[in-house]
Amino acid sequence: MEVVLDTPAIPLTEDEIKTFLLPREPRTDIEIAKVELTQEMIAAAPQLPDPVFQPGEVVPCAYTAGAPLDQLERHAAEFGELIKEMFEKGVEIKLTEEGVQEAIDTFMEITMPTVENE
Repeated sequence: MEVVLDTPAIPLTEDEIKTFLLPREPRTDIEIAKVELTQEMIAAAPQLPDPVFQPGEVVPCAYTAGAPLDQLERHAAEFGELIKEMFEKGVEIKLTEEGVQEAIDTFMEITMPTVENE
């Protein structure tokens, strides 16, 4: 995945650093009246306009990550079959150097039979 940042990678100047570090006045709390929101109020709200991007601007994108929820059962079944198959073949797998070499030799005999020169 490619990540694009919307902030420039230019080092800050001394003046900018001083501006960031200046002491500030304490902020006053702003009281906001809380209104209970209903579905009807949301439906009655005006539609927001579509954003317009100029060439060279960063365009936000959405992508899916993970497994779709409607396919979790299928993925779980497939994964369960793979695990079952792995444990069934466990007796064939030998984790020693000799066992690995034996498996390679057997594979080579099956896939690439030797041709003897006459």
